[in-house]
Amino acid sequence: IGRAEGCDIRLNCPYISGQQCRIAWNRRGNCFGLEDLSSNGTLLNSKLVGKGRCVVLADRDTIQLTRRYANGLIFQFRIVLRGEPPDASATPVKQDAAAAAVHRHATGDGDAQ
Repeated sequence: IGRAEGCDIRLNCPYISGQQCRIAWNRRGNCFGLEDLSSNGTLLNSKLVGKGRCVVLADRDTIQLTRRYANGLIFQFRIVLRGEPPDASATPVKQDAAAAAVHRHATGDGDAQ
């Protein structure tokens, strides 16, 4: 996740590092892990991970990519098993004006509603 062209999830936001963080399956630990690759800081559940550190991800953990926006660029990590029915709480909800503005800024889409 980051601004760089080689990132699988690319966000056009000046407060995100070229390579912000990486989420990967850890076979040894049999879990997902988050590695902070940024100079700007990545937060897991509101706590700074620290550049070069890896932490285990659990279902419903929150990943915040910048401290610049208090309520923006926060993602929730979900583990969904195959064949599991979707969680009703995971359905998209209408963004408030602040979240929409952050989305437009992060994606570079000035016309997004």
